[in-house]
Amino acid sequence: MELRLIVLFVALFATIECVSRRAIENKVSKTIRQHKVMLFSKTYCPYSRRLKEMLSKYQIDDMKILELDLQREEYRSVIQDYLKTLSGRRTVPQLFINGIFVGGSDDTREMDRKGQFKKILIDAGVLLDERKR
Repeated sequence: MELRLIVLFVALFATIECVSRRAIENKVSKTIRQHKVMLFSKTYCPYSRRLKEMLSKYQIDDMKILELDLQREEYRSVIQDYLKTLSGRRTVPQLFINGIFVGGSDDTREMDRKGQFKKILIDAGVLLDERKR
């Protein structure tokens, strides 16, 4: 009887864990879809800081930043695991524009250095000053 209760508890916990994981993944997907520009970041990460600094020079419409280290501890790993399924990377920062993964800090800053990033923002229709023209 005791063994059966343990097995039942483990099965129930696994089901709850699966539902909880799926709920978090759905919330991440929904958040990416709801915002034109979505950045996953960590407040203490130097790469995240550099990318946020670069982004701050643009007037971007509807940019959301989710600081993973400010989320509930049990969600952080789930979010990063899910980001890996979306982008192939588990690290932050991760930048999405109109639901499409653009890159992390180094690749996005390199695009900016080459003048390509502003064009991506213009083509995506997310620059406030460019939409008036």
